[in-house]
Amino acid sequence: MATSPHRTILERRTGDSDASFRAVFNGSVDALLIVDDSRCYLDANPAGCELLGVDRAEITKFRIDDFAAPDRRAEVAAAWDSFLRNGQQKGEYELVRLDGTTRYVEFSATANFVPGRHLSSLRDVTDRKKAEENLLALSGRLLQVKDEEQRRIARDLHDSAGQILTLLKMSLVPLEARLVREHPEFAKPVTQSIAFVDQLTAEIRSLSHLLHPPLIDELGLPSALHWYAEEFAKRSKIKVDLDYPPDYERLPRESEIALFRIVQECLTNIHRHSGSQTAFIRFRQSAGEIVCEVKDEGRGMPPEQSSTLALHGMMGVGLRGMQERLRQLGGNLKINSGGYGTAIVATLPLSTDRTPKPPRGSSSPRGM
Repeated sequence: MATSPHRTILERRTGDSDASFRAVFNGSVDALLIVDDSRCYLDANPAGCELLGVDRAEITKFRIDDFAAPDRRAEVAAAWDSFLRNGQQKGEYELVRLDGTTRYVEFSATANFVPGRHLSSLRDVTDRKKAEENLLALSGRLLQVKDEEQRRIARDLHDSAGQILTLLKMSLVPLEARLVREHPEFAKPVTQSIAFVDQLTAEIRSLSHLLHPPLIDELGLPSALHWYAEEFAKRSKIKVDLDYPPDYERLPRESEIALFRIVQECLTNIHRHSGSQTAFIRFRQSAGEIVCEVKDEGRGMPPEQSSTLALHGMMGVGLRGMQERLRQLGGNLKINSGGYGTAIVATLPLSTDRTPKPPRGSSSPRGM
């Protein structure tokens, strides 16, 4: 029976496609891995074998579970089912090589590129992750130095300038009393000078407290926020509604300072940009976290700016500072804005471990 010319062409094209795929597969600088439905490896290119630390001839002896961190292996089955349902998955995760060393990888996986066969591309981003961790540590140190410097300046204003003004007033008061008795025509300038000293003393005290509110150290966050909200309302003519849980428990000092600075920045933004006549501050505290929400009833952010913030994390200096403070403590920041106003939601975990963690990717079939 003669061979159909169309079949010969199809077989030739299929063979050519397979050869092209193999050339790309073996020559890729990224790790490429092929897995079957039971999560067993069928093949890996040279870059994949190097990343996993496995000889290519031995790759079929392993499953993706074998390269997951021990405390994450229970998640593999659920992540795998999700991957098969969705058909595709991207993210980052921590891979444990055969020799026990760990690497951070960025991956993109496609299910059933051939029925029952699943392809994943991995790129080692460990160096980038280490650079990000170093940058995060540096950012945290800069925030700490900034807080310490503000505390020092606040103390110097109180102890130095404040005391000098007190001594100046103590010198002027007896002079005023004597002039009122003996030369009343000369008393008015001295009385005005005393009033100026009182005004300057109040402004220095206010500035000192803004730089570092002593109430945080002495009485805790609620007292410091009540004082700040009252002072802010007086200066800005914006009504501030502060709601704090009555059973509030003291947080670590760095957490209370972070939350105070976030409220401070949010209220400043409301005054400068929103046009709102009211500001609402709400705290919710549970066994696992504390949530601080600051919202207004102003004009809100333009839709294009709001979407840019949400999608790309492009924030102003103030918002970026809030985010960095929270990241140092394992928390996060969300922004909701529209024609109804803007809400900033800051969440902090109440765990004892304050060590910054590198962000993990979405749940994934570990080690693909």
